[in-house]
Amino acid sequence: MGFPGVGDLGSFYIPPPVGALELNLNDEWRARFTEADELPPNAPVQYGYAIVFKGDRGYVCRAGDDAVWGVVEGPFSEGEQTQEWLERAVREQLGATIAKCELFGYLDCKATSHNPQFEAGAVTVRALYLVAAEEVGEIPDDSPYARRRLPLNEHARAVRDRYPELVKYMSIGLNRYNVWRAKGEA
Repeated sequence: MGFPGVGDLGSFYIPPPVGALELNLNDEWRARFTEADELPPNAPVQYGYAIVFKGDRGYVCRAGDDAVWGVVEGPFSEGEQTQEWLERAVREQLGATIAKCELFGYLDCKATSHNPQFEAGAVTVRALYLVAAEEVGEIPDDSPYARRRLPLNEHARAVRDRYPELVKYMSIGLNRYNVWRAKGEA
């Protein structure tokens, strides 16, 4: 067997770039980040993150007695679409409504043998959203969440503390929010 000719290259597998960074999410997932404004068609989206800002403040939340503040995050309910999840999660975790939102990327995740909920090798997608809140009211009484409103620099630190493996990607959302503010869009 010889080497393929230039015309034959389209029929061969081309592996992903060697420089693609693989993330370790709690030893349960191996993930790769893709910056995008749309999710792939038929993507099995089962979890999401939303970085929420209003004016010159960022919002963080935590459930119950969790010691670390983080962004809005959580699993999707059965049959829930991404926009439905986003509106529900932002309302339940922060008591906020959405003025503007944008997908800025996603994580292609593959379950490891340490994952208690998924078979090893199962593939899912985690969406990352940027949200400008229209209004931030009271958190619903039945919500287990608490929230804090922080200046942008303290918000960035809270995100770094909670998501050290994702900080490079979460900062894309912060940077886009600063562009929105500079343009008067948020």
